[in-house]
Amino acid sequence: MSVSLFGGKRVKKTAMVSTVFALAMVVLAFASFSIASVRASSNYTINSVNHTVEALYNGYVLINDTIAISGQTSSFLLGFPYAFGPSVIQAIAYSTNDTSDVFPVALNVPLENRPGFYGMSVDFSKGTPQVFSVVTVLSNTLSQNPSNASEFGLVFPTFPSLTETAPICNSSIVVPTAQYLRGNISGLAYNAENLSAFTYNVSRLIFLLPPENIQNFDIKQLSRQVSIDAFGKTSVSDAYYITNNSTQAMQSIVVVVPPNASNLSVSEQAGTPLAAPLLVDVNPTRYLINFTVAVSPGRATKFTVNYDLPDDVYVIKQGNNFAVNMAFFQDTNSFIDQAMVSFVLPQGAGCQVSTPH
Repeated sequence: MSVSLFGGKRVKKTAMVSTVFALAMVVLAFASFSIASVRASSNYTINSVNHTVEALYNGYVLINDTIAISGQTSSFLLGFPYAFGPSVIQAIAYSTNDTSDVFPVALNVPLENRPGFYGMSVDFSKGTPQVFSVVTVLSNTLSQNPSNASEFGLVFPTFPSLTETAPICNSSIVVPTAQYLRGNISGLAYNAENLSAFTYNVSRLIFLLPPENIQNFDIKQLSRQVSIDAFGKTSVSDAYYITNNSTQAMQSIVVVVPPNASNLSVSEQAGTPLAAPLLVDVNPTRYLINFTVAVSPGRATKFTVNYDLPDDVYVIKQGNNFAVNMAFFQDTNSFIDQAMVSFVLPQGAGCQVSTPH
């Protein structure tokens, strides 16, 4: 997103977005509708499907079905075995070649009246992309062995349920550093040729992973405030509101900040400083935050991460104006219920916001 600042009172501009993160973790707007029945006017064939199942850091599961087709259709139906219905949190669809081209998704619709399926319908009434992605967020399908914190279990749709045959479906499970232990799939990558219409498959996978790599919690809200002074200096505050969904106390959390962030500090809700965060990775830039008091199961906490950003990377002076070029949350490997971004600008400044296509 690009923000142009112009003019010269200190002003706060706020933009609020609902987010779900997939692939490059682009923030996308989406629309979901529940309707009784969807019928498509269509003439298409499926060329290929890529089915990716990713375990997110905060215990949610992201399913990305990228589908290449030939032809036209006013809507596209796909789904999963109906047992996954209660776990579906959100879904979005977008053109794979242009992630800003987003399509409405109707949830919990019949899959051509076939029983046993949870259906979703993508609205292509304004045009049919030849390659598109449908991203679905699931909850409660990833579990941790209470007797062995390094052992995780994942239940997921082996393949998407489609209404047409797919010549090839390449599938993969994305859990960085995971060690396959056992399951009814042969490994973390598998495929199917001539995937039948209305395929009904459920897979179970057991894998080993350092227990700190996945924690079961909700990010109820993440509010980012970007402050820019008259000289282009940029300071950021990320305010987190989280809930511990685990059966164990939460001692720490890993957060992601933009590249080149510096002078990090963390404070609790009352403003009490926490210990300096520890850098654990640079691509993306991730920091470990240790709580002074562990967050008990079922309890919530708030904390704020403050840092500076280099003005020569994110803010460019253009005459009397500044151009701010920032991507928000693209490296975040968590599901966020609600994300907000606000700008605090120099006195008398105005802004123009543009999003690239």
